[in-house]
Amino acid sequence: MAEPKTKGVALIHMAEFIQETWGADGFARYLKALPEDLRGRLQQPNATEWYSLAGHAESIKRLADLFYGGDYSKTDVVGVHNLNKSVNGVYRLVVRLLEPEFLIRKSARLWSAFVDTGTLQVERVGERQLRIWLEGIRSPHPAWCHSVGGSFVGALQACHAKDAKSVHDRCVANGAAACEYQVSWS
Repeated sequence: MAEPKTKGVALIHMAEFIQETWGADGFARYLKALPEDLRGRLQQPNATEWYSLAGHAESIKRLADLFYGGDYSKTDVVGVHNLNKSVNGVYRLVVRLLEPEFLIRKSARLWSAFVDTGTLQVERVGERQLRIWLEGIRSPHPAWCHSVGGSFVGALQACHAKDAKSVHDRCVANGAAACEYQVSWS
């Protein structure tokens, strides 16, 4: 089986997030904390090329270790930032008009444009509450999983949903059959 891959745009957005949040000095410290192969990928990634998902997950893990004291749940901000950078310009104007559930369901259909393995499934479990699970992929690391959950929050925020939350309550990295998220908004 081929190694799972992710599009370089995720690496670009992550590097931007670190620079915007911790500045050039923080980014330099972050790069020093990475193995050499990952360091090179984050310095000049190509948005449309495919990169190792495990390497991307490791880079998110290192971010959590360096800036969040190893609290992987805080890497959701990487996903929020990634989504906000992805939905810009004219898209942002259109997305503002969408219903949150519609946007999440559309995001599930677009998954394969950004990650070449697995599928996202969405089920409504209540008014303004969805269960989302990721099938067919071995989680490379819980830090990556939390960043995926953050992208759901970012999608909800993009269409002006209030109190957007994503709880990552089951993780393949911890032995679950699928990564699962409980997503809600008001």
